[in-house]
Amino acid sequence: MLVNELSECKVYVACLACYVEGKLNGQWMTADELDIAWDHDWSDDDGKRILCPHDEHEEWAIHDYDMHGLNFGEHPDIVDLIELMRLLDEDSDYGIAYTLMQSVGADYDAQRIMEVRDAMVSYTCRSDWAREMCEDIYSRELEALPHFITGTIDWDWVGQQLEYDYYTHEVGYTTYAIHVGEF
Repeated sequence: MLVNELSECKVYVACLACYVEGKLNGQWMTADELDIAWDHDWSDDDGKRILCPHDEHEEWAIHDYDMHGLNFGEHPDIVDLIELMRLLDEDSDYGIAYTLMQSVGADYDAQRIMEVRDAMVSYTCRSDWAREMCEDIYSRELEALPHFITGTIDWDWVGQQLEYDYYTHEVGYTTYAIHVGEF
């Protein structure tokens, strides 16, 4: 799956009645375009129908997403979707925060996503992450130990043990984690 890395998040909104009739009428929309269309009953600022020319067609469905790999189905809550699209346009890490929230069954909440994004950590090497975390927390204790002891610590094993207290999500070679206490 190709992931949108550079452009704004977009969704393809289609007229469901046209789709059932065998025609594909719809368009790709950014958060701002979707907001305007939703506020004007699927019309633009000038009153022109956006999804299809038929006034009697009122049903819609989202058929595709270009949102950093996220997919919310055909009929998501549009207001929440617009809000999340704007967050993702600001910083794609919000998508990872949302994914971490979904992994524990948390409901969508923009404020909570921002909190999770601020609290999550990322690392490409588990042993480096574990060593840095322990040095930050236990710096005096580690400095008091002789080097022949600290030099034998298996930091990858320590990282593995630490991960038991974290929800993690991997994207490529990077692992994103948030402590279970954050939920």
